Amino acid sequence: MHRIPVYVQSITLDPDSNSPVLLLQELNGTRTLPIWIGVMEATAIASELERLQFTRPMTHDLLVTFAQKMGIEILEVEISEMKNDTFYAVITAKNHDLVSTIDARPSDAVAVALKTKAPIYVNERVMRVIQLENALNGTSQQQNLNQVLEELGPEHFKYKM
Repeated sequence: MHRIPVYVQSITLDPDSNSPVLLLQELNGTRTLPIWIGVMEATAIASELERLQFTRPMTHDLLVTFAQKMGIEILEVEISEMKNDTFYAVITAKNHDLVSTIDARPSDAVAVALKTKAPIYVNERVMRVIQLENALNGTSQQQNLNQVLEELGPEHFKYKM
């Protein structure tokens, strides 16, 4: 199945739940994938976007440092599936000639990708599922996202690439 290269467009807050939302934007298109994430995960991603350094390593820092010390290269991350309204991701890593995929939460995978400058992909099936759900609700993904974004003020956009 086709994979879509994306980048972190921004992290914003859902005005209804006050939950952070990670917005992944298609590199060569207009589709955006919103993923609701936790506060700590948003902090990890935001720290990478802002290139902030903490006195002690965050979990994604620890993982990347461990991988580097072991000679493991992070090749890419992919938002690979959506099951029961939950997104799944994999991190693809290489150690010598062995390439492996590791199950991860999308927010952790994105934080690792930002830390290592690895590319981020979304599986086409995931984008199609989101579009289909929005079509069944009578709106396009872009209309749905535009409506949410119109309701937000500048104070909701904490971090923007």
